[in-house]
Order: sequence, then structure tokens, then C-alpha cells
Amino acid sequence: MLYDQEFTAHPPDSLPQSGYSNIVDAILKNYGLAPSEKLVSVNKHPSRPYHVFIWKVSLKTPAMPSCFEPSLPYTMKPPSDGVLNVVIRIFNPNAHELVQANRVQTEVASMHLIREGLKEAKKGLEEIIPAVYTWGPASQDNNEIGWILMETKPGIPGSYSLRRRGDWGRDVFIEQMAEILGLIQNIELPLTVTAYGGLTIDDDGNIVTGKAALFGGGPWNSYADLWIKIGGIRERVDALIQKLHDIFSKKVADPWFKLIHGGLMMENILFDLETNKITALLGFSRTCVLHPSMEFVLSFADFGGNIRHNQLPLKTLEEELIDQIVFNAFTIPSPPKSNTEAYRRTTVYWERAMAWDRRMQEAGVTRPSMILGIREIRLIARINTSLWPARLQDVRLTPKQACNDLVEAWIKLDIALRFLEF
Repeated sequence: MLYDQEFTAHPPDSLPQSGYSNIVDAILKNYGLAPSEKLVSVNKHPSRPYHVFIWKVSLKTPAMPSCFEPSLPYTMKPPSDGVLNVVIRIFNPNAHELVQANRVQTEVASMHLIREGLKEAKKGLEEIIPAVYTWGPASQDNNEIGWILMETKPGIPGSYSLRRRGDWGRDVFIEQMAEILGLIQNIELPLTVTAYGGLTIDDDGNIVTGKAALFGGGPWNSYADLWIKIGGIRERVDALIQKLHDIFSKKVADPWFKLIHGGLMMENILFDLETNKITALLGFSRTCVLHPSMEFVLSFADFGGNIRHNQLPLKTLEEELIDQIVFNAFTIPSPPKSNTEAYRRTTVYWERAMAWDRRMQEAGVTRPSMILGIREIRLIARINTSLWPARLQDVRLTPKQACNDLVEAWIKLDIALRFLEF
């Protein structure tokens, strides 16, 4: 995920990516290429983790199709006259919260599947997925770092372009994203993908089930098994887990294998203000094969479409918004007695959520309210978040803020458990 990033030729020595410049040079040299300029991404928010180091590279001479012979599986050739600009993604081997096993293969395979799926559904739309020219997997002992060398794309992150746009109901960005999500949901997976998890590429070049970067990797035979693995504190919640497993078995349609992007946020979408077109879909680090509901657990927090948390200015109204997403019954809440500015900004966000739901419906997207067992999925997502709120990992939190977050999480956990009669 890009969050809010800027690119610099001179990252501070204190940042981890400063030590990877020589790896970029080595990759280029292996293909007979040399850089004239290298820019690396830097997070504007210092506490944000670096899962991937993104380098924009200008070349001294064009990278021709012949540079990448013999070609690797699921790659594409540059244009016949070559390219002078490329992007190199270096996968941070010290991102310990992620499973490193086949992060590169998952990205390469998922980008291929999405590109081909978009091409089949609407020729030309596949161009929003950057072409992968070549790639290198990480070794099991991390002596070899994983990387992808790929096409550059024009445009600015969606968050920048949309901050100045107010009418979400007619916004072409929302309309296009709903269409793209619907097409991704309808992509047929290869028969060799047989479980929930990540993707990898076998010795015969087939896309097969592998470990995911998230949730401890997997693979998992059922959606319930996934949630059990990420529930945490197993010894003390065994009984709760068993109850949740029983609920899932009865209420949730399973198996239901779908390709999940896992990071559909405005920062991962490039948009051209002149043409009013989405120009690129990025950020495939969390892509995996899961139940379609997981897209709404991981993505759309800035669209107003997440069933676990959204970026509402008034956090006291978050559960009300999620209720409306789950039940597809949208009504802007009444104003509070105080904090009217936060309420005004919240109503703008609410209108965005309503427009997003409407555009999904028009695009034929499987929305949260259409998914069998979505209430139970929402509850187990809440329980998982409540057991260990992710925000507690933010080093900027004061002890008082951390305590307040824990109290809020425990209240939500208590409500969920009461609903489950536990």
C-alpha cells in the first residue's frame, strides 16, 4: 500500500531503503541496463511499515524486449522500441509481520490473473495493471531478496485527486472502481488453486495454491480455519473458537474461492485528472485467494465500504455505518449536540459510502449485504480486532490513548460475545 508517499533520490541513512540502492544496480546490470536516475519511495508517516521499497528508475538506454530473454512465467515484453523508465519493487525481508515464502510469486501470479480477467471482460481495461518485465523470488534463507521489475504508470494517487472532489454520487472515480471490483470478483481461478491462501508458480509454470503474506500464510481448507488461526490467544478462547467455527459452518457459504486484492484503497489507484480515468491499479502485496467477504475486511476503509473499520472523523458513528453497509440500509445519522465540524466531515464521508454502495450495485458487484453470513463474518472480524487492536502497535500512542483504545475494543468484544450468547 502506498499510504502517502513521496520519492527522493537521497533517502536519509536512517531509513532502511537507503541500503538497497546497490541491489537495484545489480538487478539492472544483470539485464544489461544502467540507471541515469533512481528515486525511492519514502513514507510521509514515519510509523508506517515498509513492506516493499519502490524504486522509480530512469535508464541511460532503453530496456528492449531482448533484454529480458529468456522470459520468465507470466511476464510481458516492453514495446519494440523499448522503455526508458521502469519501477523496481524490492520486497523488504525484514517485514517480519508478513510471510516471505512466495510474496513475489503471489504478486506476479495475481497481476497476471487480474490483467487477463480484465482483458477478457473489457478489452483495454487490462492496461491499468502494470506489465511485469521480469522478477526474482526470495530464497528460503533470505540470502536472495525478492523483487519485481515492471512498467511505470502515469497518474497521481486517488487520495490526492479526490480530496478536491465533493460530489461522490457522480464521481467517475467511484464508478470506475465499482466496475473494476465487479470484474475482479468474476475472475475464474485456475483449477490448480484448491484452497484459501496465496499463489505461487510450480516447476511446470502453473499457478497453484501457496502461502499468503498475511495471517500466518496458510493455506487453509476452510474460511473458518483462517479465522481460527488469526484469532489469537488460543488457549483462553478455545471454547469461543469452537462456537465461531460452528456458526461459520452453518451460516457462511464455504468454500467460495475468489481473488482478493486486499489493498483497494485510494493510495493504490492512480488517476489522471485530465482524462478522468483510472490509469493504474497497484499494491498487490496482500493479494490472495479467499472468501469474497475478506475484500471488505481488508479494503475500502477510505471508500466507506469496510465492515471492520472506516476512516470516519466521528468514530462514535463507526458501528452505525458498518450496520448500514452490512444491512444495505443507508441513512445519514442525526447530528450530535457538539463537534459539529467533525459531523459535517462525517456526513461527506457517509455520502461517499452511499455512493460507493450504489455504484457497486450498478456494476453488479457482490456487496457485503449480499453475502450469506455477513453478520457473523463482521462479528468475528470485530472479535479478532478487539483481542489485539492493530493501532496499539503505533509507537506514537500515549499510554492514555492505548488504554482508551483497549477499553473501546473490550466494549466491542463484549457486545459481539453477547450477540453470540457466549
